[in-house]
Amino acid sequence: MIPEALSIMIQVKVLFDRLNNFLLDEEIYNDDGERNLKQCSVNSMEIQDGDFICDHKSVSPTLRDVNIEIRWGQKIAVCGPVGAGKSSLLYAILGEIPKISGTVKVGETLAYVSQSSWIQSGTVQDGKTMDKTRYEKAIKACSLHKDINDFSHGDLTEIGQRGINISGGQKQRIQLARAVYNDADIYLLDDPFSAVDAHTAAILFNVSKYNILSC
Repeated sequence: MIPEALSIMIQVKVLFDRLNNFLLDEEIYNDDGERNLKQCSVNSMEIQDGDFICDHKSVSPTLRDVNIEIRWGQKIAVCGPVGAGKSSLLYAILGEIPKISGTVKVGETLAYVSQSSWIQSGTVQDGKTMDKTRYEKAIKACSLHKDINDFSHGDLTEIGQRGINISGGQKQRIQLARAVYNDADIYLLDDPFSAVDAHTAAILFNVSKYNILSC
């Protein structure tokens, strides 16, 4: 009993230390820039002379002198070694890391698929009101029909922490299907092939290749 109690006390101390550090940390005043570029604009995304920093205690910016112009309908791949800042660039576009200087202009709506598969607890359908046509399009595009048919309650099956266990590939495809359903102006995919096999990667690649993503 004593070792177990000591272990719990250590965990509680670590938890309170983290909460204390979070509450005492400096406030982040984030300038999100303009996030209302309409279809009448030539570009769907513009970043000019952007400097971004993840940690205010850091001496130098995480991303320096970023200049990007992306037109509507373009598909852009950002390549580089591990730690080059590819994910940080997406966070900068999303407004998740502070901007030190420069301007950021992006489309009105964004859909983001993270590198690590994460599914919020809920059903596959996850919504009482929905557009059936868009829903079926997203399910078909991400090849989820067979998976859903194998679930005990179809697309009403509970998934996530409180639901059934599903594979990494299924999680990634459900993430992407939800992004496709959102019909956003801009889709940001952070290495969506990292946790899937070659067959699933080919399916996810075709979602973008055949204009299933509108931008």
